[in-house]
Amino acid sequence: MPIVIQWDFDALSNKDQNPDMNLQVVLPSDGTVAGMYIQFVTAGAPHPNAAKLLMEYEYSDEGQLAYAQGFVHPIRTSVQLPADLLAKFPPADAYSSVHFPKDPAALDKVSTAIADGWALIAK
Repeated sequence: MPIVIQWDFDALSNKDQNPDMNLQVVLPSDGTVAGMYIQFVTAGAPHPNAAKLLMEYEYSDEGQLAYAQGFVHPIRTSVQLPADLLAKFPPADAYSSVHFPKDPAALDKVSTAIADGWALIAK
């Protein structure tokens, strides 16, 4: 069976967009890595207030719901996902082994080793 390693939101989007392919999304029970979006307004941006308004929308309940429709987990606890959308996500307990990296240099080293090793296996 072919295996693809992706962020959950990419894998869930692929599954949702390809219902005839019988794709399965599995979060490893022995641990997996989480990542956060990082947003900023560039110093010297021609329209910094427009960027700030976009960020205000993205962090609103409405913006968080829009992200969730692309399978990105809302960061606001006030956002309640509709039942039909929530049913497309893995159960909450599947994320119990998810860890946020604390050492960017170690993450980079491990990511390179995994990518290099995966390429060797694929040949």
